Amino acid sequence: MKNKEKVALNPDQIHIKNLTIDDCGMKDGAFATLMDALVRQGKLTSITYINNEFSQQSVDALSKILGNSAANGSQDQQFQHLECLKLGNLKSGNQNCPGRLIYELMVAVDDHCPKNPLKRLKLQELELGYGTPDFGFDPEYGYGSVHCISKQFEWNPGLLELDISHSKLLPGQLSSLMAALARQYTDAAGNSPSKMMM
Repeated sequence: MKNKEKVALNPDQIHIKNLTIDDCGMKDGAFATLMDALVRQGKLTSITYINNEFSQQSVDALSKILGNSAANGSQDQQFQHLECLKLGNLKSGNQNCPGRLIYELMVAVDDHCPKNPLKRLKLQELELGYGTPDFGFDPEYGYGSVHCISKQFEWNPGLLELDISHSKLLPGQLSSLMAALARQYTDAAGNSPSKMMM
């Protein structure tokens, strides 16, 4: 067999668009390292991360992905931002993922929504009822993560799918989400929230 010349691997030519990591025993640091590599490509549109470890490094790395944008002055028409984020049953060590981390991630989702809106968001089997001590209660939207999710209805009309199954919400928090969704329906269709809730 003839010797073949080695072809240099150019990271700029590796364009992953859809990434699924489901029940792989992946650790927080490894996931963060992977995200840091992918953020430079500008091609990733979908992340599914389920049954793995999720701690502060993961939150920070995903926040970079959510805020990723083409370089200033770039005319790269091939650049794409994240459109689908699906997270489920995440752990921090041997414990369930703390609600504080999900809240921090949702703040990043909201912060980058005007420029990089998500189309699909799944937060399954996660502690969404967390309220930060310094956040306080918002009579219109509720606490912490619930507030951030509610804001998606207002700021992101392109959101097509929201999955919050098994998410440990209190009845009042779920009601605030439904009320926020009803207000958006009213704005779009001209119907009153009272008619929708009947």
